[in-house]
Amino acid sequence: MRHSYVPPCLPDADITSLDLLLEKYTTRKKLRVFCCYFPQNTQQSNSQATFFEYLSDLVIKFPNDKFIVLGDFNVKDATWLHVPGGHITIVNTSYNNLVNQLFAFMTFTGFKQYNNIYNNNNRLLDLVLSNTVCVVNRTKPLALPEDGHHPSLVVKVESEKNNKYLRAPTRVVRCYHNADYNAVNDELSKIDWVEELSSEDITCAVGKFYFILNHIIDRIVPTKLVHENDKFPSWYSRSLIKLIKKKLKAHKKWKIYGRSSDYDRFSELRRETKRLEAECYDLFINKAENNIYSNSKKFWAFVKSKRSSNCIPDCMYYDDDTGSDGQMIANMFNTFFSSVFTADSNTRFSHDNLPLRYTQTFVVYHQYGKCL
Repeated sequence: MRHSYVPPCLPDADITSLDLLLEKYTTRKKLRVFCCYFPQNTQQSNSQATFFEYLSDLVIKFPNDKFIVLGDFNVKDATWLHVPGGHITIVNTSYNNLVNQLFAFMTFTGFKQYNNIYNNNNRLLDLVLSNTVCVVNRTKPLALPEDGHHPSLVVKVESEKNNKYLRAPTRVVRCYHNADYNAVNDELSKIDWVEELSSEDITCAVGKFYFILNHIIDRIVPTKLVHENDKFPSWYSRSLIKLIKKKLKAHKKWKIYGRSSDYDRFSELRRETKRLEAECYDLFINKAENNIYSNSKKFWAFVKSKRSSNCIPDCMYYDDDTGSDGQMIANMFNTFFSSVFTADSNTRFSHDNLPLRYTQTFVVYHQYGKCL
């Protein structure tokens, strides 16, 4: 918890701001809260315009942050209408300058107004503006008697869930660049291909051909286990990941014991982590730019890593079925796609209708396709 970027100084208004930093492992979210009071006076319009401009710049600078702006705005002439989604919108957008600039601010930032509890005069003076879903309800007042112009409210904000995803299985990858190709050539030269394949039809011959090749590959080409890791970006090196883990341990140790020596160690590791992270990123960008024409795999891996999520949830639902592992989820997808797929019997293709000069070529290609 910390104070946010300092709001503008408005002598005729009162604005209190607070930032809540929500952090779990490598995921960091920030919730920016603003409590406002704009009294009715000749400077109200200018003060609100200045504050809205400040907020708009903040939203542009931090597009991933969540904002809640609530308080007494005293825009008494606004007419509100309930719309789907749990919020309400302004109907008379051009009634006066206060209404118009509030509507313009909400349109520009995408903020919604969630308070639909009117006061004794059937007006909404207290607004709850946010770019995340809020639920506003009545609550018991902190002091009696309650102000009839400003009913006591409680605002509930549902934080984003930390979804769990299926862990990618460990893959076996062949290291062809470390293979002994002289040994591969020796093994291939010992095979009498005519004897091995001449007595078979085309389907069995292709199958036997691949069986022989795979047998040689299994014996000569080395392998390694690859563990998928979505916790860190694709361009992080092993040394950087190890350094980050050391930094987290040092930070935890400092938080527990509070010793200056622990903080010095944590500060040193944090500084080294930032330096190495910048080096890894620059190295990755240079390699991606230089090799994008010959090998674009690293570039697209980086683009994929920028998505909010690249994984499948560890629990999915279809009708009354629940899948909690990879095989069950795959079967549910198979059930769904087979239910919406309709085979058109009129579009079946048969090589029996081909002219004779094409028939034999097509049959060979067809048999090869089945084997591959």
